[in-house]
Amino acid sequence: MNAAVGGAQPELYWADSAASQAAERKSRYYSLLYREMAERKMAEEHLRQSNALLTALGQAQLRFVSGVELGVIFQDLLAALLAVTQSEIGLIGEVIYPEAQEPYCEIFAQVDSGPQGVDALLKVVDLVLATGQPALLNGRESKQLLHYPRLNSRPPHILLGLPFTNGESLVGVLALANRPGGFTAEVVAFLQPVLSTCAQLITAHRNEQRRKAAELALAEERASLAQRVAERTAELRMANAELTHAAHAKDEFLATINHELRTPLNSILLFAEILRKQMHGALNERQLRAINGIEESGHHLLTLINDILDVAKMDAGRFALDLAPCSVEAVCQASLRLTAAMANKKDLQVSLTIDPAVKMLEADERRLKQMLVNLLSNAIKFTPAGGSIGLEVTGAPAQNLVRFTVWDTGIGIAAEDMRHLFQPFVQLDTGHTRQYGGTGLGLVLVHRMVEMHGGSICVESEVGKGSRFTLALPWRHSTTGEEGATGAAEAGEVTAVAASLYDRPPDEADGEIAPTSLAVEAPPSEAPAPEPDGPPLLLLAEDNDANIAALSDYLYAMRYRLIIAKNGREAVEKAKTHRPDLILMDVQMPEMDGLEATRRIRSEAELVSTPIVALTALVMPGDRERCLEAGVDDFIGKPIQLSRLAEVLDTQLKRRRAP
Repeated sequence: MNAAVGGAQPELYWADSAASQAAERKSRYYSLLYREMAERKMAEEHLRQSNALLTALGQAQLRFVSGVELGVIFQDLLAALLAVTQSEIGLIGEVIYPEAQEPYCEIFAQVDSGPQGVDALLKVVDLVLATGQPALLNGRESKQLLHYPRLNSRPPHILLGLPFTNGESLVGVLALANRPGGFTAEVVAFLQPVLSTCAQLITAHRNEQRRKAAELALAEERASLAQRVAERTAELRMANAELTHAAHAKDEFLATINHELRTPLNSILLFAEILRKQMHGALNERQLRAINGIEESGHHLLTLINDILDVAKMDAGRFALDLAPCSVEAVCQASLRLTAAMANKKDLQVSLTIDPAVKMLEADERRLKQMLVNLLSNAIKFTPAGGSIGLEVTGAPAQNLVRFTVWDTGIGIAAEDMRHLFQPFVQLDTGHTRQYGGTGLGLVLVHRMVEMHGGSICVESEVGKGSRFTLALPWRHSTTGEEGATGAAEAGEVTAVAASLYDRPPDEADGEIAPTSLAVEAPPSEAPAPEPDGPPLLLLAEDNDANIAALSDYLYAMRYRLIIAKNGREAVEKAKTHRPDLILMDVQMPEMDGLEATRRIRSEAELVSTPIVALTALVMPGDRERCLEAGVDDFIGKPIQLSRLAEVLDTQLKRRRAP
């Protein structure tokens, strides 16, 4: 019994031990289970908080892009942060850096518990501003990321301040207070996306503010610029009006001076030509020399008038070229003939050398001749008696150039005077002891005209040994029409150096020159009674008595019958009464000008086909066109050349008699 009992005791002990172990295992199991459940719950809570935080951050960014005010965005974001972190109060602020002052924090969003809460939040913000680092504050001292237990009192005792940057500088501060369990390193890590998003939003906000400020500044600058432009435009418009008025006044002045100078000059040259032609009887040698001197001086005066008008036209941009194939040899020969008298007076040796390959050149023949005559005249003027001058023409096929070189053995030009050569109204020989005359416009015209041809001019000179002026013109040579071009040049080879080269018809530029002067008594104002098939009856409308005397004397000598009218109104009446075969109409007359008189004559059915030839000193741009528009058939500029007048009369009267 005892043995049996004794033998059973180990079995009981083993049973108790097994139960105890089972209970312990069960306890450990439930402990692990509870721990896993707690960890899972914590993970789920953390995941929920992370999702909530990410949702809040995404909404904040989306709302910013949508244009919601940043303060509203941060206020809602702060509310979400307080909910996620279970903090009681907080704020989000931007760090401002004023010039020459300490930085401060401008609050965008704030949730507080009264004055004590505000003060506490500002303390932690100031601490972050001072250190630039995250900070914890318990109200008495600040420590770095320490854990403090939650107190049940309302005022904040545990505050967290976190800075956020844009990578270069402190941008803002996030402050939170009174979170259960305090603020740990895990909380700070959890809040990093918030800090990054806040930095991005504030940086974007600043950029937007800068953009708006720049746009505002740009708009203000544009408005200011528009105002300045408007003011400047008004000033320029006024200045332009003044310049236009001045230019118009200048044109009127030049036209008036031109008319006033050409009118008496016309009479002088007409009388001189009539006398030189000895239409009133033979003159002795001394008388002819006197007449030639008068005519020569008159043409020199005409040259000065034409040069001034040419320069004025170039300055106004109203100078045009008439390019056509022309004979180089014919132009050179004509230019030398025009200056031959001057050269002979000084007993100069004159030579001409032309490259055989250079035959035709596309140029304005009148202007080319004018340029060569100007250069030859200068060469003659500045070369002492017994010296030499010459004209050389060479071709440069490789450069497509033709070079016209006028050389002399004259006084030469000093190097320091070269720069003044092509300036208008500049004479190298100045002062009261001037030896050489001239206006200083000749080389200016040559320089500008050669440039208008697309060429250039160069000068080589040595004092006491002479000068070489070379015109280089584009070689627009042509082999067609050479004979016709040569013939045209020969027809004009006696062109006057002083002949008008302005707004005359092309055929008028190459008329005959002749010396001229002396007055003739004016003829009666009415012609004899018409005779059937008798001499043609002409109506001369002219208000200047000297011109009437000279023209009528010539016309009577040419066997024409003549009627005189001294103003436009009288010209209309006499045209209707006498029905002349041809009308010579001066343009500028009292009571009614020649253009209006022409229009009224053309309105009469019986006078529609009567030839009307304008005689005028108006050679400014547009004068010829206005005359033709009024109804004239031809245009003769003053001073009138008798050969040109005879040619026009013959042409127009033949046209009238033609069936």
